[in-house]
Amino acid sequence: MNIIGAMLIMFSCTAAGIMKARSLSELDKTYGTLIAVLTLIKSEIATLSAPLDVTLGRAAGSANGDTGRFISQVRRSFEKLGEDSFCGIWCSAARDNLQGLSERALSAVEELGASLGRYDGAMQCAAIDRCINEMSLEQQNLRLLLGANKRMYIGVGGAMGLIIAIVLI
Repeated sequence: MNIIGAMLIMFSCTAAGIMKARSLSELDKTYGTLIAVLTLIKSEIATLSAPLDVTLGRAAGSANGDTGRFISQVRRSFEKLGEDSFCGIWCSAARDNLQGLSERALSAVEELGASLGRYDGAMQCAAIDRCINEMSLEQQNLRLLLGANKRMYIGVGGAMGLIIAIVLI
């Protein structure tokens, strides 16, 4: 009975390490989706001079995961636009839904909210480009360490489970 319990502890700790490693892959996808959505918003602004609500509607259709929830929250909050500023709505949605991003990436997204809908198309596109560049840099940094960190989390989880199992037996 003790051996079964020890094995369950070991497997559950390893599973926790696997879940953490998987979350790193999800974060990489979030960066990629966010870059794609910002590129779409930029092209909508640059080529069609589309209003932000229409642009965000199109972007929400192509986004999923954390990015999809972020864009959807911004769109739902458009009805509060008189009470809150667009920047406030954007930053609040970013803090609520993009928590996995690095501090630099999150601040770049928040800074972008201050420019969208406020300036002319060229300035908005320049702000989007700055944000995309920051996202790309952060994604590259994540990818450089992704493989090693995944193995580390899985290994640490398995080792912790083994240590706990040995102590309990």
